[in-house]
Parts: sequence; structure tokens; C-alpha cells
Amino acid sequence: MASFGDYILEDAYSSIKDFWGFLSPMFYVVSVKLQNGSYYQTDVYLMSFNDSLIANELEKGMENNLNDILVHDKNATKRGNHVLLLPFNGVSSMYEAVKQMPTIKKYMGATIFEYQERNKWWIWIVIGSILIFIFIVTTLTVILWKYRKWKKIMQKYSWAVDSGISVKEANTFVEAGKELFIGGSFITADFDNIVGKGSSAVVYEGLLSTISPIANLYPRLETRNFSNCKLAIKIGNTFSKNEFEQIFREVEAAMKIGWHRHICCLLGWSVYQSMPVLMFELIEGKDLLSWAQSFQDSSVSDEDNVSMTQSDQDLDSVKNEVKMMQSIEDHSTSNAKDVRMMQSFHHSFKKVIPEKSVTQILWQISDGMEYIASLGILHKDLAARNILLSQRLEAKITDFGLATTSSCKDDETSSIFTYEAPIQRRLPLRWMAPEALKNRTFSEFSDVWSFGTLAWEVFSKGKIPYGTIDGNDILDFLLAGNRLKIPEEVSEGWKKLLMDCWNEEREERPSFKSIKSQIGAFLETQTINYGYLITTFDEKENA
Repeated sequence: MASFGDYILEDAYSSIKDFWGFLSPMFYVVSVKLQNGSYYQTDVYLMSFNDSLIANELEKGMENNLNDILVHDKNATKRGNHVLLLPFNGVSSMYEAVKQMPTIKKYMGATIFEYQERNKWWIWIVIGSILIFIFIVTTLTVILWKYRKWKKIMQKYSWAVDSGISVKEANTFVEAGKELFIGGSFITADFDNIVGKGSSAVVYEGLLSTISPIANLYPRLETRNFSNCKLAIKIGNTFSKNEFEQIFREVEAAMKIGWHRHICCLLGWSVYQSMPVLMFELIEGKDLLSWAQSFQDSSVSDEDNVSMTQSDQDLDSVKNEVKMMQSIEDHSTSNAKDVRMMQSFHHSFKKVIPEKSVTQILWQISDGMEYIASLGILHKDLAARNILLSQRLEAKITDFGLATTSSCKDDETSSIFTYEAPIQRRLPLRWMAPEALKNRTFSEFSDVWSFGTLAWEVFSKGKIPYGTIDGNDILDFLLAGNRLKIPEEVSEGWKKLLMDCWNEEREERPSFKSIKSQIGAFLETQTINYGYLITTFDEKENA
């Protein structure tokens, strides 16, 4: 029996087991508990081996282990300890020998019991507390992150939320149009320079101080000028869900259209002064309706001159000027200069609208509409007021606020793509085909009907379609076989084309490809180049 001396032993059992796990059935721990409840001595008894080499290694390992772990443990309880090596080969015989040890007998009234590993419940409390703390911190972090994200989204889409538009809808729009987005810091609007004004929006001239997204998406010779350039900024008078949907459609259509010579190019969109705005190429000219109305004379009746939105203001201006000239005429006897001024004004309203120019303009519109139809886009608001003319009379189709993309055919054997619009949506009744008025069904051929009405607007010098007929009565008027009265001075070829566009059976109407071809034949007859005025371009512009 060998003794290694006294050690500061906190947990001999655990120490030995941790280090000599394979010897766990070969040792036994006995503690002496005094009557006053204090511990005085704990003995560790180990079985020895017959092999002296193993015994020596065991004793050496035990000594090193107890010294390293127990003696230097600051938390250990100081009390006498012994590590005893017993020459027994079995646990039961070892236990019997231990009970006869003089160390135990030495203390009268002591209770001998098997050493139990110390209760570690407090460790689990600490671990549990740490886990709970981590959980709470993680939860608060996630909540804070979501709140900050929500707050950021609310700030980002404040323009939508304030107008009753859900964040989901706004995010869908932003994601769909992100390639056309321009930061607000890159645009400047000149609010003193109004390019155009409608019932729901005002168009201002502005300045773009970066390259437009459309120039990056569709790099070509024509779009390279859309960088650090003047532009038209369309800003709504109000912003509601209806205006939001119109902006969404314009951006959606622009993503598909890209650039076309006879379509007003959408350069991009932005959030400007807390409101989504659209930015277009700047067309220095006027709309087709105003151009046609400039050929009116003073004898045109008020009934025929009623128009819509922007044309209302233009026409009121014309009427006021006519009244002014009439007032001058009343006082002409006293001022001969005023008489000459009045006569000159009246002569300007007796112009004959040039059919050659009209044919050229309408060819350009049919060219743009053919391209739009080829993309499966339905314009649904084709009218003279939505055509811009440059100073050289180059036509540009605008206002895709009602446009939709259709991929739905009437049936498996049909080649007609249609779209059914919601009943509550505001639509241009006087330009709509019978099937659109009746069933809200739109197709390329409902746009063809509108094209015929647009051409009639031009030939009639800007009159409103159907005059004083109430919008709710137009469908009955058309189903009865009635059509707009084409001015007598219009050529027979144009009269036939317009009547074909107004065929009640949409399948019998010509496509835009066919219309473009027919107008091209008119142009050949009139000896005008396809889609262009005979004019001289600067050498610099052609470079």
C-alpha cells in the first residue's frame, strides 16, 4: 500500500475519471463525514495491477494529475486527502478491504458513504440564463432590424403610402421599373417653363445631368443624345392610385418599346419632390390636335369646337382672340391700323389644311402603331391630343397611361390578342370601338378604330368626335350604322380607309401594317418621301 501524501482535493472522483476514464471501475472513493456535519477526510482507493509496470505508470499518472488539477485549484477546499493503491483485483473485494482500513476506524461516530459527484444544477442555471439572455438579445435585435427596415421602406415609399397605395404595390412598381430609375438629384425642373398642361398633370421643361437609363438599355445613335440634356418632366397635379397605375403602365410600356422614331421616348422616372414623375424626350412643337385646330376659321361653331383636356384651353384661347378681333372691328372707323390687324387675323383662319402634310403625319403614326402592336401593346388612348409634332412635323405617339400588354387570344384559332378592361376605369369613350364600348374588349383593331377617329380629327381641323351626342349614346349611334361625317374635301382613298377602320366587325378592319402600306401608296401618289418632309438638314446634324 502506497501513499502519495496530502492534496487539496476538490473532486478526486471527477479528476481521476476525466483523466483515467478507462480505469473507472478500478477505483473507489470513501468520504468521512463527522458528526458536526463537516468533512474531514476523503480517501481515494485504487486497485493495483499485478503488472508492476502498469502500477508504476498508474501511480505516476495519478500524482501528476492530482497536482496539476487539484493542488493548484483555487476553488478547492483544503482538507486532508490520501490516494491509496490497494493490491486487489476486484471491486467487491476492494470495497470489503476499504471498510477495514484504519483511517476509517480512527474516527468514532463517522458515517462511511460512497462519494457522490457534486450536484451541478447551478451550472445548468447559468447555461440556461445565458441561453435566455442570448434569445432575448437576438429577438430584440431582429425586432429592431425589422423596425428599421420597415421605417426605411416607409420613408422610401412615403409617396405611395400617403396616397393609399400599399407598400407591396409600390415595391412591385419599383422593382419592375428599377432599370429606368433616375435619382432625383440628377434632374432639375424649370417650373417657369410649362411645355404642356392637361387635366391631371403639367409638363415642365427640365434638365438631366446624367446619362438616361434608356440610353444604357438601348444604346444606339439616336439615344446617345439623351445624356446631360433638356427633357420634359411630367408632374401630376395630384397623386392617387389612378395616377400611380398610369405611371406604372407608362414605365412598363417603355421597358418593352425602348426607342422608336415615331414614339415619344420615356427617358426614365424618378421620385421628385416626394412624387413619382416621368421624364420624356423634349419635343419642341405642339400636339397634333392644336396643329389641326390652327387651320380653323372663325365660322366654326362652338358646338363643333368642343374638345377635351388640353385642347379645351387651346380652343378657349382661340375664341378669345376671335372676340378680341371682333371688338376691334366695332371700333374700326376710328383706327385704320386696327382694321388691317383684324383682317390679317381673319385671313389666318381661312387656311386649307394641307392633305400632303396630313398624309405624312398619319403615315408616321401608323408606323409607330405597327411597332407597338407587334409588341402586343394596346395603346387604348390613341387620339390627336396624344400625338406630339416637332417643328419639322415629325410625329411622336405619347401617353401610354392606359396602355396594357395582352397575350390572350380570343380562342385557339384566332390571331387577335385582346384585353378586357375593368368597368370602373376611365376611358376615352368618343375614340373607342363598339366592342370596347360594349364589353370593354380591346385589341389592335380597337386601336385601329381609334386611329380612324384620330385621322377624322385632323381632317375636320380639330372638331370633337360626335359633336353634342352624349357619351352614353355613342354606342347606340354606332350600332345603328351611323359613322362620323368625313369632310367633303377629303380624298376618296382616305374616305375608304377611314370607313374600313370603322367597320363594326373588328376582324374586317385593316391592321396597322396594312394601314401603313395604304398610306404609303397615298404618299407615292403625292410624291412625298415615306414619313419625312422634303427639307434640308444641317451637315452637323447628319454627322
